[in-house]
Amino acid sequence: MDADGSRLRKITSKIPRLADDSVSAWWSPDHSRLAFEAGGQALAEIYVWDVEREDLVRVTRNRTYDQHPSWSPDGELLVIQRHGEAHQSDGEIFIVQANGEGDPQRLTRNDFGDRNPVWSPNGETIAYTSDRGIFVYSLSEANQTRITRAGLRDSALSWSPDSKWLLFVRSFSESSSIMKIRSDGQRIQRLTTGSVDTEPQWAPGGSRIALVRCSTATQCVLGVMPSAGGEVTVITGDISGGVGPGDFYPRWHPRGTRIVFDGRVNGSQAVQSVRANGGPVTTLATPPSNATYWGLGW
Repeated sequence: MDADGSRLRKITSKIPRLADDSVSAWWSPDHSRLAFEAGGQALAEIYVWDVEREDLVRVTRNRTYDQHPSWSPDGELLVIQRHGEAHQSDGEIFIVQANGEGDPQRLTRNDFGDRNPVWSPNGETIAYTSDRGIFVYSLSEANQTRITRAGLRDSALSWSPDSKWLLFVRSFSESSSIMKIRSDGQRIQRLTTGSVDTEPQWAPGGSRIALVRCSTATQCVLGVMPSAGGEVTVITGDISGGVGPGDFYPRWHPRGTRIVFDGRVNGSQAVQSVRANGGPVTTLATPPSNATYWGLGW
């Protein structure tokens, strides 16, 4: 749909067997294409949709569960998380061509779960989470480096625009904090404490961070803070509809002026946006009763 909520249109109707499945979608760097996963929990594939040409490409074709595509900066490749047949094995990390051609390139091979890969903005490295910690894979050296210890509950990676830092969430027994670490693992900083803070997203330009803060079991708000650390400025009221922690998918506008997120209105899901410095929340769209929105992006 357009940024003002108009022209909402369904693209998975082009694939009859996926017409009613939930999918998550990620824009290409030039915002001309969408990569998405679809096919259900037992068997999912990666597709790419060209928005202007209305052309659909099936990127993966196998009996595995493929998910979480992340674009290379030049838009030619995707890094994905792949499970075994019928989603029975732990995840491994692969690179595939966005046009669906060629053979996949396997980056990891082990007995642990590797998941949620994210390509760095400079194109040189790929970060991913694992049962063994957070890893950074150097494409030029074809090797991986662990930058956090095993046994910690780390998730939700987000690269800084200069590719020097990673944001992530570290979960504790009754809270979770936004953490920042250099991509070489040499420096780590705890940015927030005392609440359930999740879903950090680095702003364009790198000076700010958006996050979701859940201070009670029934209330979550959207906040913005300096990337160097400091106070969290709350820019919305409760976005959970009284339900509490969930997936809200905050995403920055490319110019850093607004943030779109998956909120709740009168108990129902809604795509909403707000100015980055706070103000009225605008509802852009609400899904039909038999649909769900996942994985928002500008």
